[in-house]
Amino acid sequence: MIKGKWNADQPVYHWYNIAGGALFVANAAYYAAWAVLFINLAWGIIACFGLYKSIKRKKKTENIGNQSKV
Repeated sequence: MIKGKWNADQPVYHWYNIAGGALFVANAAYYAAWAVLFINLAWGIIACFGLYKSIKRKKKTENIGNQSKV
């Protein structure tokens, strides 16, 4: 995001957030760090919601673009 390659509207941004959250959850479970586990689980859930919204927004803009071509 800092270099401008990604933005929060792109699905790849959310996929990396989900993957990172899952890895932190696995690490926290291994070390029985329950507070860290729950925080990163929440992070992953929020990232899943962001991915859903991003895909939904992308489909909506594609549908609008297809309607204008007709």
